[in-house]
Amino acid sequence: MEPKGLFPDTLNFLEKSLDLRTRKQRVLATDIANADTPNFQSFDVLVEEALQKARKDGEEDGFRLVTTNPRHMALDEAPFPEPMVRVQQADSYSLKTDGNTVDVDREMGKLAKNQIMYNTSVEIISRELRRLKNVIKGGK
Repeated sequence: MEPKGLFPDTLNFLEKSLDLRTRKQRVLATDIANADTPNFQSFDVLVEEALQKARKDGEEDGFRLVTTNPRHMALDEAPFPEPMVRVQQADSYSLKTDGNTVDVDREMGKLAKNQIMYNTSVEIISRELRRLKNVIKGGK
């Protein structure tokens, strides 16, 4: 059985999640900043879809690192798909006539949800690292 690497799959997955959530935060902040820009189209980063795809695909469609010496440390960095970014369509009830599709209330809600998901991932990583530190210290 080949070793899985230094850290469990959960940490690698959460690391990728943090990267995607950071990207989403930037896009949402850009949308909010351009709420009054005529003809600006809001965007959305599809984080959940990218994470689900990564979970399903695993290492099947990417490069795999190979150890050529038994003393090499195994790295389990699976390829991670780029998140899809889509243009948001204006709501049918939107009162804006300038072509701008940014709904500040909706964007602020997405921003809050994304921040909560980011903070949750950070907390899980922190707990996992504390657990590993405890194991290294011998449970003291």
